[in-house]
Amino acid sequence: MLEPVNWIKNLLKNRSISKLDLNRLHTECERNYIRLNRLGFNALQNGGHSVFEFKNKTQIKLQLDVTEVSRYTSLVSIVFNQAALKWVPQVELQVRYYEDVKMAEVISWCSDRVIPFELSEVKMKQSRDEKWQWNAFFGEILVKVLKYGELTNRA
Repeated sequence: MLEPVNWIKNLLKNRSISKLDLNRLHTECERNYIRLNRLGFNALQNGGHSVFEFKNKTQIKLQLDVTEVSRYTSLVSIVFNQAALKWVPQVELQVRYYEDVKMAEVISWCSDRVIPFELSEVKMKQSRDEKWQWNAFFGEILVKVLKYGELTNRA
């Protein structure tokens, strides 16, 4: 059995290893900002709306809506719907688009799960890099849309 002091040292050592890598998260958010801009989507236009469909697969859509605009940031609601894949649910993301620091960060997903800040109370089990995972997932969707998507509706 470990002595209490050694147990605490081991706990703190393991906790720091699994700590969120902010460089990796910020790099992904910067890449997502660039990807969103490459789509030709104007995230600074309040009420902006765009729909992208995949070539030859009209059942797979990415819908982007600007729901809030402030001086340097805007909130973009994103729905990724793939009706062709019945086993995959519709994915809904809220992305904060930061014009001043050139980042796009996923702040919530599936309407009911908000990504907590590091110091806030976590109500459900989450991995330390869950925020990065959701931003990386959003990046993968954007890469696929850039490669295979077509703009079908813009308002």
